[in-house]
Amino acid sequence: YHLTEKLGWDHMVSIYKNKIRERTKIVNFSKMGGTSSPIYRNVLFSTFVKPYFTWLCCIIPILTEKQRADLEHFFLTCCKRTEMNFAWPDLQFMTYNSIAPLESICRNYWARYSVFLYKSEDGKLLFEQASWNSHRQCWLRKELRVRNIHRSKRFGQFSATIERSLRWLEI
Repeated sequence: YHLTEKLGWDHMVSIYKNKIRERTKIVNFSKMGGTSSPIYRNVLFSTFVKPYFTWLCCIIPILTEKQRADLEHFFLTCCKRTEMNFAWPDLQFMTYNSIAPLESICRNYWARYSVFLYKSEDGKLLFEQASWNSHRQCWLRKELRVRNIHRSKRFGQFSATIERSLRWLEI
């Protein structure tokens, strides 16, 4: 994680975008036997570039809509660079080359991850923390009474990352 004064995801996403650009350039310049076939470039793309997008799937649910759309466009641009096909619109390119959108890849990632979480001890602890958060929200709305604890007006809304991610998965 790359922290700045702003505490946002933009800086970290831009660092990964630069890494992805560098890897995409390497994929496009690599040749086997003096030539570079689309199949060879796609294999290299899946091996060296796509893992960075897979890592970004971890934080996609907590990004804004604009950031998600920007990453989606960036993903398709990188795929087009690998195929060396810039003339087609995004939808036509995805359909012809059987490329799943980045959001679909991320939803599949989170669906598999949530199944793993339900079965693991760490997942149970994360869901328990999320339920404590819902108790706290009820207490702040005065639906639940707890004696001798002061309600602060400076309380910032907190939602666990796992909650936001699972809510995004349901949409």
